[in-house]
Amino acid sequence: MKNVHNYETELQAQSTYKLLFVSANFFYFLLFAIIGINGHELIALAAFTAQAFYFLRTWPKKLKEFKERLKVIAFKQQVHNLYVYSLEPGDDTVVQRFWEALDFLKFVGNEHGVTVYLIIFRDACIFSARWKSDGKLHEERRWREEGSTFETWDEFRAFVEQFIREDNDRRLRQLRADDEGREWVNANIFGQYGRDND
Repeated sequence: MKNVHNYETELQAQSTYKLLFVSANFFYFLLFAIIGINGHELIALAAFTAQAFYFLRTWPKKLKEFKERLKVIAFKQQVHNLYVYSLEPGDDTVVQRFWEALDFLKFVGNEHGVTVYLIIFRDACIFSARWKSDGKLHEERRWREEGSTFETWDEFRAFVEQFIREDNDRRLRQLRADDEGREWVNANIFGQYGRDND
């Protein structure tokens, strides 16, 4: 499979590969069944066993590779900011997920200035970081409103939803102001094609 840089075309290529792979294995199964029916049971059993072993050994690796390729393409194309927040009270994976997202953005060479936000339940700060064009990490910390260290889970969820909405709005305005990426932003974020008439 050739290296595809578009998420949708990668999904299509993976779908085609999966169909061909499963179809080929089914074809071999039928072939071995025909061989077995024609009086060569031992040969058919050996071939079927080898084919089943190959399929069971290869298929999980392929699925893992496909998932990794989609992740790479998604992170490379990412233009929206990312938000890593507590998924439940006492979530001890949130900081690790934050650093994994930052590291993966750098690994894939994302050049869109994506900021990753870290929002922890009952924390007084919102942490953010992004990779600058010179390869250095720029980190910031914002203070949350007073009382955030005593918030309920529902208050935290409402805060996160509002924060994401407001930051998405800021990010879209920032992307819209960048003339160099206007065509891409029009097509992929605003669903518009062609130049603006403003």
